[in-house]
Amino acid sequence: MKSALAGKLALLLGSLFAVCLLLELILRFSGFTPLEYLHNGREAVIRPSSSPDIVYELVPDAKAIAWGTEVHINAWGYRGDAIHPDSPSPFRVVVLGDSITFGNFIAQEDTFSSQLAALLQEDIPGAEVVNLGVGGYDTLQEVALYETLGQSFHPDLLVIGYCLNDIAIASANLQYIERFNRYRDSWWGRSYLLVWINDQLERIRMQSWLFEVNEISRFQERYADRMLPLADPDPVTEALLKQLPNRHPSAWYKDPARLDRLRYALDRLGKLTRENNTPVLLVLFPWMESGSDGQYPHAIAHALVRHEAERFGFDVLDLTEAFRVAGMQGLRVRDVDPVHPGPEGHRITAELLKEHILQQAGRRP
Repeated sequence: MKSALAGKLALLLGSLFAVCLLLELILRFSGFTPLEYLHNGREAVIRPSSSPDIVYELVPDAKAIAWGTEVHINAWGYRGDAIHPDSPSPFRVVVLGDSITFGNFIAQEDTFSSQLAALLQEDIPGAEVVNLGVGGYDTLQEVALYETLGQSFHPDLLVIGYCLNDIAIASANLQYIERFNRYRDSWWGRSYLLVWINDQLERIRMQSWLFEVNEISRFQERYADRMLPLADPDPVTEALLKQLPNRHPSAWYKDPARLDRLRYALDRLGKLTRENNTPVLLVLFPWMESGSDGQYPHAIAHALVRHEAERFGFDVLDLTEAFRVAGMQGLRVRDVDPVHPGPEGHRITAELLKEHILQQAGRRP
């Protein structure tokens, strides 16, 4: 009896092993690429940061094909030509931002920072623009980066490239890197089959992670000491909140805790820039889509961001109308991507920035 049972068990295990071996061979010879969506170049470009507010940072002197473009990080840890913080400059702009500012999917010379530098030099020879954009950053991360790096460049103007998803946690860049390292360093990472199985589970976990970190009760708990509620009711904010549509990403602005965290970041930045008398310009990038009525559906969210920025004395440049006139859909770097403008959108941004800067400098009427 026992020998018969043992024989059946051995047969079962042998069959299971044969099936697994067959699946392993099929995956190896069918063109399946383990970790393809993890191994996209970012593992060479970003690393964990020692700052809990920065979370992750660019790797100095890194080179890779990442985020759909050739990326070269200079010795100071940002994309673009290296500028020494203490070098003299007739006019220097420091730009904070996320993947739009960084320039996902476009060449470095096509980013609005690079185009702005070239345009400014026509009127201000030697003008410089430092692009401190990092893909996936939100406003708090950008402010923390300004504290540790940006202000050392002594900018004459600080520009914040703002995307509507900056009010929430929209990037899992660090989680992707940590997953990639776990795969790379594990013994089972050599098996295509085990990688494939784990990959399917991890995709589900990643979506769950993004949902959980943005779930409002968890968000409030995690950032309880990174929020700045209003001391008194603000009728402007209250009126705008009531008008917000239930449409992504505008719906994120319905949660006061997210606005409190944004306000905290802007207040922290305001204190830093006032110390050095540095003017701040927040540039609002539109979510490049239209509503069913043909109108821009996120105007109320823009109004809320403008209201918060102006509360701390920051200027605001909203690109919505310029992008609408140019044709928002045609400005997308990819048809399916409402977030990232292509080179033409960056050109429009650079030209409007130059106009704003020259007007503020009194060089144009």
